[in-house]
Amino acid sequence: MKLQHRADLDSALAQSDQSSIRLTYEALFTYHHALVQSRFATVGLYLAMNGFLAGAFFSEKATNAPPALLPALAMLLTALSWIMDKRTYHLLENVGNRGRRCEAILKLVPPIGFFELMAGPQDDPEVEEPWKKKIISHSFVIKWVHLAIFAFWIVLLCNKK
Repeated sequence: MKLQHRADLDSALAQSDQSSIRLTYEALFTYHHALVQSRFATVGLYLAMNGFLAGAFFSEKATNAPPALLPALAMLLTALSWIMDKRTYHLLENVGNRGRRCEAILKLVPPIGFFELMAGPQDDPEVEEPWKKKIISHSFVIKWVHLAIFAFWIVLLCNKK
């Protein structure tokens, strides 16, 4: 049975037995873990790739490649990395939403429910302002890393002689 809408999902979950919901919950938890691991592995590889390209760009060795090639390649790879990260972020949101629905059916009230805990900003006694809690997140930092590196390559592209 293919579910077309979230209401269909809620209805299917409500009609499922507790063991099926628990299995679904465990699968969601495992998939969430895999998505988080792949997200940070991708960002790590992206940073390493940029280090490699920057090293090649600033190398004293002469190359036959056009001067704009490395910055253009790096900007393209930055855009692709950002798109992959956005997709992973949306998958994490979808898994989290479904996980919270399973927690509600299983009556896993906070702080027991993993997905409910992950949904909101973590309590940090040193941070009181809501806007600061929003910027203290992995997604915020990953977005700004991509933006800063993209800007770095634009500057190099514009200043290459």
